Amino acid sequence: MRVAYFSNGETIHDQRFFDMFAGSGIELHIVSFQRGLQEVRMKNRLPEIMGAQLHNLPLESFTGSSAIDNFLNMVRAVVYSRRVVRKIRPAVVLACHIIDKYGFIAALANARPLVLLPGGTDVQISARKSKLRRFFIQFAVRRSEIILADAEIIKKEVLDLVPEYPGEKIKVTLLPGVDLDNFNPSVPKAEIVKELGWEGKKILIMTRSLIDIVYGVEYFLEALVQVTRDFPDVRVIFCGDGPYRQAHMEFLKRHNIDGYAYFAGHVENGTLAAFLNAADIYVSSSLSDGTPLSLLEAMACALPVVVTDVPAVMEWIKDGDNGYVVPRRDPDALAKKIVELLRDDMLRGQMAQKNFRIAVERIDIEKNFERLMQTLCDSISEREGRGI
Repeated sequence: MRVAYFSNGETIHDQRFFDMFAGSGIELHIVSFQRGLQEVRMKNRLPEIMGAQLHNLPLESFTGSSAIDNFLNMVRAVVYSRRVVRKIRPAVVLACHIIDKYGFIAALANARPLVLLPGGTDVQISARKSKLRRFFIQFAVRRSEIILADAEIIKKEVLDLVPEYPGEKIKVTLLPGVDLDNFNPSVPKAEIVKELGWEGKKILIMTRSLIDIVYGVEYFLEALVQVTRDFPDVRVIFCGDGPYRQAHMEFLKRHNIDGYAYFAGHVENGTLAAFLNAADIYVSSSLSDGTPLSLLEAMACALPVVVTDVPAVMEWIKDGDNGYVVPRRDPDALAKKIVELLRDDMLRGQMAQKNFRIAVERIDIEKNFERLMQTLCDSISEREGRGI
């Protein structure tokens, strides 16, 4: 099967897709408009992917300083995409995200059969920002053969935007999933705890990027001020990087708790799994999300969790059962549940085991890849049956 994959190739989701495609016998073609260092990093990653070919047209953002430049870049992208698709004649076109160029451009280039993989930001945030962005999403949805949504709330949002779109063509399926050979509870925690000098401490971990305010990290920091008062032996690992890192570090310093936190920056999967296994509780204070991969990785490492009431997250976490769910933008409630869980070793253990069982049943990347291939094959067969 020949697959055209429209994406910048840089996200962790892209890397997981590449890992799934590697060795599968699929002829993978990656269509990207990235430039600069991102383009170089992607080229360096590609040799690891069997059969992958890169089709790259480096362009500036379509939301830059000049409306004329934005329009011309979009035209260039569409013309280039049409040329690539006609040349490679893919059996299926996967387009990741809609507003981030790729879904809309693939639809505008008449790349068929088009399978959209919308992000939570597409339908939950971007669609509400402007009529133009909403039009981009609606146009791409109407041109798609099927849509792969990672949560029921994403399906609902798509149907709210395009009510006439057939609901049965939106497949709610977790993609790509988590590599359980890497993310599991088998990694011993003693080594990292010793390196940090945190023996005997209770450790929280947050693995959300520090690149976007949508992750609500500031609310966790406010909660942390309260948590350290009630539970002085707590410590925090932050995995991830971004422009807000310095501001977060300064906040902790102003409140005299900078010694309670370790900012690991960007870490590779092996190291991330080790950090997760060193922790006692995973925390997310996100304001909006699809199904977060960071949460699934924590569940696979058998961690109890304290999360906010983001609808997609609540499809995975039942309050009081396998974690605690608190209102968004409520640091007091977040702090209360973190302290409650820190003080209850038995409950943490029960929640941890439940999350690991869920991971084995629903999160395994190999099982999810099999489901993806079956979905794509069914879509191709149905399209051929209609004589398209």
